[in-house]
Amino acid sequence: MSVVRRLILLSCVTSAVAAQSAPKDDSFFESLGGQVVKPQAVRTKKDIPTIARLADDSIVSIVMSDKDGKPIAQGSGFFVSADGLIVTNYHVISEGSSAVAKLPDGAFYAVDGVLTFDKARDVAVIKAHGKNFRPLTLGDSNRVQVGEEVVAIGNPLSLESTVSNGIVSGVRTVQDEGGKFLQITAPISPGSSGGPLFNMVGEVVGITTMYLKGGENLNFATPINDAKLLLRGRPTIQKFPDEPETKETSTSADKADDDLFHVKSYDSTDRTVVVRYGTRLIQAKVSSSILCDVSHPIDEFNADKDCEHVSPIAGEYVGENIPSVVFMEDHPNPDRPYQAYLIGPSTYGSLTLMVNFKKSKVLSEIWEIQKTVEAK
Repeated sequence: MSVVRRLILLSCVTSAVAAQSAPKDDSFFESLGGQVVKPQAVRTKKDIPTIARLADDSIVSIVMSDKDGKPIAQGSGFFVSADGLIVTNYHVISEGSSAVAKLPDGAFYAVDGVLTFDKARDVAVIKAHGKNFRPLTLGDSNRVQVGEEVVAIGNPLSLESTVSNGIVSGVRTVQDEGGKFLQITAPISPGSSGGPLFNMVGEVVGITTMYLKGGENLNFATPINDAKLLLRGRPTIQKFPDEPETKETSTSADKADDDLFHVKSYDSTDRTVVVRYGTRLIQAKVSSSILCDVSHPIDEFNADKDCEHVSPIAGEYVGENIPSVVFMEDHPNPDRPYQAYLIGPSTYGSLTLMVNFKKSKVLSEIWEIQKTVEAK
């Protein structure tokens, strides 16, 4: 079992939303705490801030790793049951042998495996290790109309819980891709694949899937009813497909130009770190640094025994570039015997520095963002 797969829960999430009663073909899904919209459900329109707030504890970053525990890809996903079922795109989990799911508050959950997938429709259901998650409510994508307002939430370039809005500009049938797609004007960027697409009632009606490079506002989502079909029955957990790495097509939403964080300075007196990210300068303060021993199986892990608070290591990276998790493999550092990468910024205003030490220990350091300015 790889190191990243053995990452442990760093904090708790809110209690699960109570499941509604279910028709027969949704019994397994709803027995796990999933929510499906019933015809008689009250449909109250919400504004965008409300939709984003209610969804915040339910949308995750999915980090895929190879057999050596090295992160190789990142995408988005969302909980559809209290017991940890996550819907995402198949291409997000197609390469790699293990995964972790990260919530915006910094909590990490190992992924037990894949329950089911439809490669042609680019949909997959994976299972996070844990319980009492907060699932999103699934709507009926057959009711979506052209011109209807929608909201997309995902983690483009590791910028967690990024919210964008637009309309459904068309419903397209793509024979080679196995059926219909929702064409939307809500922007989709690298890392957004697998995120939820909401209607203005706050129901998930699609899974953001791909965009066309060079096509202004040509973005697509898989109808959520395709995922609901996969949630029927009683699937068993299986290993990740771990397909050989292939060149991405122009429609993938998970590849982009290099993405690096440059650490400019660190003041050990007040634990202040300054990072350049693209055109922005980010000033943050190290709030915690925790080192955990992950050399044993995850079911034997004991946080009280295996984790300890340590001194910050932000200062060791001054003058260096740290890749985001998506581009870690593109920026190997031969001068260090271990791998480091940054996740975030999250909606909670923090960056998370993750360091894997010789496949036996993992350090998680939280940098709370104090301010962000445009670099000159």
